[in-house]
Amino acid sequence: MGKHKRYKRVRKHLEYYKLNFGLTPPYKLVVDGNFIQQALKYKVHIKEQIPKLFQSVVVPCVTKCTVSKLRRAGSAYSGAAIIAKRFERIPCQHGKGVQKEDVCLEALVGQSNASKLCYGAQTVSLRNKIRRVPAAP
Repeated sequence: MGKHKRYKRVRKHLEYYKLNFGLTPPYKLVVDGNFIQQALKYKVHIKEQIPKLFQSVVVPCVTKCTVSKLRRAGSAYSGAAIIAKRFERIPCQHGKGVQKEDVCLEALVGQSNASKLCYGAQTVSLRNKIRRVPAAP
């Protein structure tokens, strides 16, 4: 698929979420640790490439649990941990302490995505859980 078609498709999806759920720029994109690791592996600069795709201002965000998971993962994820530290922090919704990253992001989405965030997840199971919420792109 060419770039033009991809951009057009993304623009249509974002327009749908804007009209139906009130999602407006600047978009806050919450990413998981595997998303950051894969972007690093394929040399994709998240802060540069995602705004081009969205054709708008995008603020990449992580949770405390995501950064904690990347630190605990060891040297294989050390680059991703450094990148995650530069992103904006979103407060966790599950309460005190550090939870598994999937549990934390599921709690952040909730039943209706009241905080109007976009989600970037590389983990298939997490992606499927987020897709079940109608207002979570």
